[in-house]
Amino acid sequence: MPVHRNAPEGKPEIDYDPDAPKREEVAEFNDPVEAIKFRTANKGLSRRDLIPMIGSRSKVSEVLSGNRQLTMTMARALHRHLGIPAADLLKEPVPPAKAGAAEIEWRRFPLTQMAKLGWIENSGT
Repeated sequence: MPVHRNAPEGKPEIDYDPDAPKREEVAEFNDPVEAIKFRTANKGLSRRDLIPMIGSRSKVSEVLSGNRQLTMTMARALHRHLGIPAADLLKEPVPPAKAGAAEIEWRRFPLTQMAKLGWIENSGT
């Protein structure tokens, strides 16, 4: 926490307190993958550095892409070696966002040709 010294009223002088928690120590995440990616980026680690904690290269890839959930063994190792709070690692993963109809670029599809071939129903144009 910042330490306030006596200063003119309304303008406290602030010193950095080295015992204060760092940003990465107090960050809260909604998803374990976010927490892992944040901590590895903060520490300058690569995916290869996660292999001893998660398992093989393929497991690391699957975990970081959201295709595999963390096991308790993985969560314990990540907590112990990277200092990621257990609460962040044990949260239910957020499913990957699905593209909605509004986000699809319909002009990229040959809809006229698809309708002519009978693949889709022509709705009036």
